[in-house]
Amino acid sequence: METCNGEIRFRDVEFSYDNRKQALKGLDFVCKPGTTTAFVGESGGGKTTVLRLLFRFYAVQTGSIEVDGQNVEDITINSLREHIGVVPQDTVLFNETIMYNLRYANPEVTDEMIYDACRAASIHDKILTFSDGYNTRVGERGLRLSGGEKQRVAIARTILKNPKIILLDEATAALDSETEQHIQAALKELAKGRTMLVIAHRLSTIIAADQILCIHEGKVAEAGTHDELIALSGRYKGMWSKQIRAQKVEKARARLEESADTPMISSTSSSVSDDDDSEHAIPTGQNTAGAAPALGPTEITPATREAEDLLDLLPSGASTPGDAGESSSAVLKRSGSGASIEKGRWSAKGLRKALGKKGGIFHKRGPSTDA
Repeated sequence: METCNGEIRFRDVEFSYDNRKQALKGLDFVCKPGTTTAFVGESGGGKTTVLRLLFRFYAVQTGSIEVDGQNVEDITINSLREHIGVVPQDTVLFNETIMYNLRYANPEVTDEMIYDACRAASIHDKILTFSDGYNTRVGERGLRLSGGEKQRVAIARTILKNPKIILLDEATAALDSETEQHIQAALKELAKGRTMLVIAHRLSTIIAADQILCIHEGKVAEAGTHDELIALSGRYKGMWSKQIRAQKVEKARARLEESADTPMISSTSSSVSDDDDSEHAIPTGQNTAGAAPALGPTEITPATREAEDLLDLLPSGASTPGDAGESSSAVLKRSGSGASIEKGRWSAKGLRKALGKKGGIFHKRGPSTDA
């Protein structure tokens, strides 16, 4: 196979690793040249098997896989793999210099071509900060580099190979959000003019894919763009909603941790103590003679808003510290008034305690029975 345009077609492919369970059951799809196709679905659905069959680690049992109209079984393995580049989740590097590992992809490239590939992969400037630059030894399996640095070296190496087909097997799954953004920018550069097949569990990374295939029990259960699948209200939308909900909870939890020393509620006339043991705190505006409290305007602080956002994510009926059986929204709606302070006020510390404690607001489904 001397040239490759990058069209991939799976025709009614069936495959099993043993006779007890089929991994793929009549899988059928087409990837047009120069497009990005993402595979999503539960673990064990057959996503990784698709890439293994395309790379010819295994042979299909029925059906066929075609690249540019040719059955892959009629193409020599070396010839096929010359046109395919792989960026795995865990990049393996030789215990050699960065330059050696990069040049391994294509021994004929010049130093300037390597620098250009590293710039495209957003790793060139980082390499120059190392004591020995491109002659820095990476250690066994690249242990001297961080996960993000290894991934960007792998992307630069794939750019140097210059294949027409790119396979990404959860290439950013083990990275933090900030590093992932840098990797995504590098992958966008890599995808230009190439056919890309992406396996992703983090759906936010494949929103811009030309087509998304939801694989379920070895078949394509749903297919379309992100917007089309959301409108379909099927499996993909269910996965998307769960991930968005989880992200909101984590962000709210993190911000509450950061504001642990900040009172949750304050008013324009006075502030509220953050002492959990203050049982006899005097409500805003109440005098020592026992007059009724003055219910002035309440200042909503960022921490209070975070609490409201977090409570919006709770299941219906979840209870909070306050009156027995009183809903979380009811307590929070009265925040800032004298009544709410007497019933049990929210603080960042109290919320954090409730979030982390077993039986707290995230664990209770029905009304609370605590006094």
